[in-house]
Amino acid sequence: ESPGSTTDVLPAPRPLSLLLYTSPHALHPHSPSRRQPLRRLACLLLGGEGRGGNNHMPSGVTFVDEADELISCLATPECPDELVYAAFREHCGVSSSLSFTDDAKLLFRVTVDSNESTSKQHTRPVIWVGLPHASSFEAALSLCNRRFCGTAHDRTGQTQQGAFLLPGGYGLNPNRSVGNTFMKYGNGLTFHTKVDFSRLAFAT
Repeated sequence: ESPGSTTDVLPAPRPLSLLLYTSPHALHPHSPSRRQPLRRLACLLLGGEGRGGNNHMPSGVTFVDEADELISCLATPECPDELVYAAFREHCGVSSSLSFTDDAKLLFRVTVDSNESTSKQHTRPVIWVGLPHASSFEAALSLCNRRFCGTAHDRTGQTQQGAFLLPGGYGLNPNRSVGNTFMKYGNGLTFHTKVDFSRLAFAT
């Protein structure tokens, strides 16, 4: 499909299991799960494999093919995360029985924070981004900058750029691979649209 095209997909019939992601020990460096192949971890996180049964098209879930082999997902606030994960699994054919190739994609749930007060920012928008696990996470950063930071120059002549910030305040190094980012930080990330790069340190 050409960039910018949209595709609606059917949800998988079985409920999503988020056991791996929600467990604080699942991605611990010494955890046995950490040593499992990334393919198996991804399938566990995304809730299994396969399609079965006849289902109605989920309302409020639309995938958009972006540049750099990215897939973004637009979901309405009423749409549960489980439907998004299931739809992504169907759309990309995630299955533990298939070979985990370099172009196999992982899905990230990105919360966008404009760093404004709660009175101005009533809700934080969420965008879902699927990227090939062997690619650089820089592609996700570029997508978020294009979509949420705009291209207008401020008075200093600098283009506003954002960054993925971790809970401790460190920046996520976009030069990491997608698979490495997933293994180290999970798939729930926050993109900040306003960042003081002169004071930002990136996590090692």
